[in-house]
Amino acid sequence: MRRKQALICGGAVAVSGVLLSSYAGILVGALAMRSAMDRGRATARQLAYNSTYGVVTGNRSLLDQLAEGALDMADVDLVELTIRDTRGQALAQRSRAAAASPVVITEASRAAGGAGGSVAVVVDVAPARSAGVRAAVTMLGCTAVLAFVLGLVAGAIAGPAEFEAGRITTG
Repeated sequence: MRRKQALICGGAVAVSGVLLSSYAGILVGALAMRSAMDRGRATARQLAYNSTYGVVTGNRSLLDQLAEGALDMADVDLVELTIRDTRGQALAQRSRAAAASPVVITEASRAAGGAGGSVAVVVDVAPARSAGVRAAVTMLGCTAVLAFVLGLVAGAIAGPAEFEAGRITTG
């Protein structure tokens, strides 16, 4: 009877651990995704603001420098960006390797007199998704260890244990 109760408790812990691990993975993934999108939006806004002078004057070398600098930022998973004038013509464009999960963010620049262009930024959200998977796998590993320990405790509760020649036997 004790063994049955211990196994039921162990099963309940294992099932709840799996459910909580999955939920934690989803939450961590969503949080990482939101953070990546927020960084992409902030970069697009900053680039739109900083590129206003270059768009109005048509200074391509200035826009190229801004685009290169934005793409080199380490904390943003940018894979592509385009700065366009008011007619939609690309004034500066930079890209890296192809994105596994691309998301496009567009921000209009506010130039003096309303003569501004736009900035399109492509953010790769695949690293954010993998963060959620890593969190779920880590939590599942912890749950497996907990279930194993609970199984050992269940075996000890089920009956008297004796040590014989370095082995544990249940009577």
